[in-house]
Amino acid sequence: MDTFPMELTPGEILYLSDHLSMFGQGPPDALPGQNSPYPQLLTKICSALLETVSTEKPTTVRMELSELWIIREVAKSNVMVGHEQVGLQLVGKVCAGILGLTANEYVEEAVKQWGEVAEDELSFEQAQATKTKGGGPNDESNNNPG
Repeated sequence: MDTFPMELTPGEILYLSDHLSMFGQGPPDALPGQNSPYPQLLTKICSALLETVSTEKPTTVRMELSELWIIREVAKSNVMVGHEQVGLQLVGKVCAGILGLTANEYVEEAVKQWGEVAEDELSFEQAQATKTKGGGPNDESNNNPG
């Protein structure tokens, strides 16, 4: 499964540790009464918390898309921890992660709609030259004596 490397500061980790619960209602499409505990995410947060408590430095946690959506739900952009804007920082990191992990979906949709683009896309001048017979000034046949 694809993951996004998310660097978290000690303040961000403390905020997430305080605001994530294993007993939330779950995602919006969950059935009524269906709890969605998040033990894997909480385990990652706990591990990061223990690491940052000892080092007081940011640490990187690899987040799955579903975990990023969970964090997005609890991250409020106006939250400050000390002088650190943890809410705004988290929202930005989560949005970058979500877009990074879902970019392929957008690319696949664009390819379906508009077709593929060659990896070694020609420049406009080269494309125009190859459309005409003889290929223009960049055509190798013009450079060969004989």
